[in-house]
Amino acid sequence: MIRRKYCKYCGKLFEPDPRVGDRQKCCGSPACKRERKKEADRKWREKNPEYFKGRYESYLKPWLKKHPGYLKSYRRRKKLQAQNDIQDKILILKLQGVSRNSAAKKSNIQDELTSIFPRSMFKINGYVYDIQDEISLLKALSYAP
Repeated sequence: MIRRKYCKYCGKLFEPDPRVGDRQKCCGSPACKRERKKEADRKWREKNPEYFKGRYESYLKPWLKKHPGYLKSYRRRKKLQAQNDIQDKILILKLQGVSRNSAAKKSNIQDELTSIFPRSMFKINGYVYDIQDEISLLKALSYAP
């Protein structure tokens, strides 16, 4: 029988996972998991202080210092660009006379193909192939006498 333990963060009793054994220190609540993650990250950063000092410290940080406001304007431009892309797509659809509802009501590609090609055209060597069976169809065509 597994011995119940007290959570390091909330103090409540919990039953540790048998695969972890005595190493489990916190219960499974999201708040306790977050705290455990924060603590583990902090300890890792203390053990590896040089890890994040590669390119950022040597190249990027001085460049950003020489170009104040660049990141702010870059983020603003990208946000506006994304909004404009969406607005452009909506405008094009409106100019084409397609509303959101009519675009949703349009038949899908599979319906269009089945209306263009009757099902008998997919009958090869006595087998009837569906549009989804594209690979089987190509295989049958390559081996057809």
